[in-house]
Amino acid sequence: MKKLHKFTRKNYILLVISVVAVASLGTILIINSKAATPYGTKEVDNATLSGAATQQTDSNASSGKYIRFGAVATPPPSTPSGNPTWDGSADRGLLGLWSQRQDSNFTDIYGVPGSTTVTIVDSPVLPGHKAFRFWVSQNYASEIGPRAELAANQDLNEGDDLWFGDVLYIPSNPNRSIGWGGTHHTVLQFKNEGTGSPPLNFEIFNFGTGSNLYSQEEGNGVPGGQHYSLVMSEANLYDRAIPIEIHVHFSSNPSVGEYEVWADGNRVIAPTHFATLFPGLKDGLKQGQYGESPGNIVYWHGAYRGPTRASVLR
Repeated sequence: MKKLHKFTRKNYILLVISVVAVASLGTILIINSKAATPYGTKEVDNATLSGAATQQTDSNASSGKYIRFGAVATPPPSTPSGNPTWDGSADRGLLGLWSQRQDSNFTDIYGVPGSTTVTIVDSPVLPGHKAFRFWVSQNYASEIGPRAELAANQDLNEGDDLWFGDVLYIPSNPNRSIGWGGTHHTVLQFKNEGTGSPPLNFEIFNFGTGSNLYSQEEGNGVPGGQHYSLVMSEANLYDRAIPIEIHVHFSSNPSVGEYEVWADGNRVIAPTHFATLFPGLKDGLKQGQYGESPGNIVYWHGAYRGPTRASVLR
């Protein structure tokens, strides 16, 4: 009788220790010596426990049964700094996440029918990828054209802090020979709700030093006017991939709004504070070509949007 009492007490202690150990670790006990899947291990490592124990099966563990101690509540997935949160690339199709195609094939308010087009082609510079080709061949201004652009929803709000990245390609043929006449050639803009020039845009313009790519900023040190910052000179503009990344902290408060631009892996506009939104208005990204043109062609691969510069790199 004494020997049986010692045996029972010893096993009772071992049982308590085993239960406490399993409960504290929140692991899964595999029956019949079946190994847990790596998915189950990762789930436990990043989870919290609640609820009662249940018996379930796991096909990845050769149909082995297991006991789950509590319902596992996994945290919501976070967005890695290396991934975009919005993908407007041409690889996704003509519209993809873009809300509207604005060219004369869509409606003649954007130009004489057939004079402005947005199409998808094989990328001239990124093998295995698609690109958007924007062509404008109309030398007079219509009511809101001529233009060949893709427009995203105007969902850029006060306080949003985002990066945008894409690869620009401008062929020398026909652009070098026909030039960049007309008033402006806007190739990217953060368009405000309503009419008028946007707070931020990129355009090709000739101020007497060649047809260079500029960033145009409304009110950046020029109240009621426009400030131009050089992004890429004409000498480096043609027949090559030009990666561009743009950082915008959207705000109508000039002390809060911030703007920064990288091109070709170099910071060409250092972080600068000014109002990057008009008071009470949202912005929306647009890419393509807007302005009178004798037949200029511009390619974008479709913007990425994300929380860091790394997240929008091609």
